[in-house]
Amino acid sequence: MFNSFIDSNIWIYAFVESEKEKKKTKITRFLEDLTSRSKILTSIQVLNEFHWVLKRKYKIDESIIRDKVLNGILQVTGMHVPSGIIIVFLIGTVLSLHLL
Repeated sequence: MFNSFIDSNIWIYAFVESEKEKKKTKITRFLEDLTSRSKILTSIQVLNEFHWVLKRKYKIDESIIRDKVLNGILQVTGMHVPSGIIIVFLIGTVLSLHLL
């Protein structure tokens, strides 16, 4: 098994396209296939970019973005965020804190 780093543009594209089409797209199938063969890696920077683009460019509600991070990206990557930990999203110069 090998490691695969997934950058924000892949997560954003997968989310936006699957929501628009309401079905699995090539990118979501690619991610599913990759997860079966590889350990998926990402970073806090990627989570911040994912949040910023969905919030600012696509005007997606904060609760939906939070759900996609917690039940999507973190689940796929196997990243564990213990209860009570704060995820910090940097939005321009404004700091947004979310208690899990």
